[in-house]
Amino acid sequence: MDIYVHPCNKKNIGDELNYWFWPELMGDALHTHHESLLVGIGTVLNDNLPKDRDIHVMGSGAGYGELTHHRQWNIHFVRGFLTASAIG
Repeated sequence: MDIYVHPCNKKNIGDELNYWFWPELMGDALHTHHESLLVGIGTVLNDNLPKDRDIHVMGSGAGYGELTHHRQWNIHFVRGFLTASAIG
């Protein structure tokens, strides 16, 4: 599984934590199923996420703009109740 980090020029603490936290938590299990993306810490749930891969949402929040829950999103948990409400 690959870790998704929002593409931007400015570094963000949430994005940087993803590179440490998920490998620490999941170990070698993270490095299987490269057809999937892990969407973790950050505010990245929006239509900019790739549409051609399975997405595992673990702790992310609703991004800015339109939020569309796509079929390939496997939502394990989100950041808070506003995000949970936004995705239904």
